[in-house]
Amino acid sequence: MAVAGKQIDIFTILKIINPLRMSDCSCTSSSRPVHSVKELEPLAGVFKALGHPVRLMIVEMLLDGERCVCELQKDSGRDMSTVSSHLNVLKNSRIVSCEQRGKNVYYSLCCPCLSSVLSCLQESPALKGYRHGYSVCSVFFIHNFEILKIINQ
Repeated sequence: MAVAGKQIDIFTILKIINPLRMSDCSCTSSSRPVHSVKELEPLAGVFKALGHPVRLMIVEMLLDGERCVCELQKDSGRDMSTVSSHLNVLKNSRIVSCEQRGKNVYYSLCCPCLSSVLSCLQESPALKGYRHGYSVCSVFFIHNFEILKIINQ
């Protein structure tokens, strides 16, 4: 597998993303149904689409309601081609929808629950670092997040 232009084998990736045994995890619940990889692919696509800071910023701007693409461009401080490119990724992942009215294109969120998901994740100990004695799951999440950052670059 090539990651960021470098050849990396699966064993290297496993060492990075799974340094801990999941059996040590105190928050594992056996009552939750386990979905197949095929069933999780659409959800993984959503997380991949949200895996860029500019796209997250756009989603946050849309939490209060629809916005014209010109407003998103102005408020983000990015050039129009950058904003359009990120909006296209979000639209293709069905995170946002758009409607053209005259010369303006308006974007809105398709999934209002993103507000609570983002709030929950922002309060997560995983984002505050694992050197402060957080759970094994937090450490596992951080390592997975780091590998996703490498892959998305």
